[in-house]
This record gives sequence, C-alpha cells and structure tokens, in this order.
Amino acid sequence: MKIVKTYKEHTSFGELALLTNKRRKAKLETTADTHFAVLSKKDYRIAQYKVQAQILNDKLNFLKQFDLFGTLSDTYLTSLSYSMHEDIYLRGQDVYQEGIDSVDKIYLIKNGEFELTKKLLKPIPKTSDSFLYRPASRAKEVAPESAVVEFSYRRFK
Repeated sequence: MKIVKTYKEHTSFGELALLTNKRRKAKLETTADTHFAVLSKKDYRIAQYKVQAQILNDKLNFLKQFDLFGTLSDTYLTSLSYSMHEDIYLRGQDVYQEGIDSVDKIYLIKNGEFELTKKLLKPIPKTSDSFLYRPASRAKEVAPESAVVEFSYRRFK
C-alpha cells in the first residue's frame, strides 16, 4: 500500500463517503496514539446543512449591500450566488489591465482596498470655459501641448 496523505491535528476525513453514500476508498491507520471526536452521518448532515445555510445567508446579505441587486428577489439572488466565487488578490497584484483583459465579469469588493489607474491626456483648452479630452490610445492625434497623465482612484476601508 502507498501512503497518499498524512492527517494531523485539526483535520478531518471521511466526509466524501458520507456525502456520496459509498464505501470508503482507502485504509486509515494510526501512526501514533490518536484521539478522535466521531460524528454520526445524521449529525454531520445537520451540521453541514447549518454551515451551508449560513454561507448562503452571508452571500445574500453581501449581494443586498449593492444597489445593483437591490430590486432582485431572494430566490434570484440565491441562484446567482451559486455561480459566484471568491477571488483573493495580494497587495500589488493586478486584477486586470487596461486594454488587455476580456470584459466578462464584474468585481464586487468584499473587503480590502484597490487602486484604479488609467492613462489620460491633459486637457487641451478648447475655449476659455470648456476642455477637450482624448483617450491615450489617440495620443498621436493630439496637439503637442498635451501630455499623458495618470489618473488614479483609491478606495480605503
């Protein structure tokens, strides 16, 4: 037999057999004196139901904080929450880049902070009271008096 995994304190095993209602697919043998807390299938399912209900409730409450979802029913938000997943980004990591990444999702900030930067051109006075802006991608078409500047938006907790 080959050792596939070693379990240590504060880990659990056996959930898959309970969820699929199939026989165990491996042998488990202690390598030291071991003390277990054992949970019956019935109690495990009750606990899992409560955990999943709390996760769903947390997702619904999160979505309800956004005006975008304010008029949607709980039933619809529940089905929407099933397709939602959580991404975690580290400090300094790009979420997406201007002009490169595809536009196929919306980001809902759960916590943390972010910076949005965009290359813009300095305004060129059109008349004394109005300004003309052109995107950086058309910079070569702009008069030499203009210069590319960075625009930043910062959100803090």
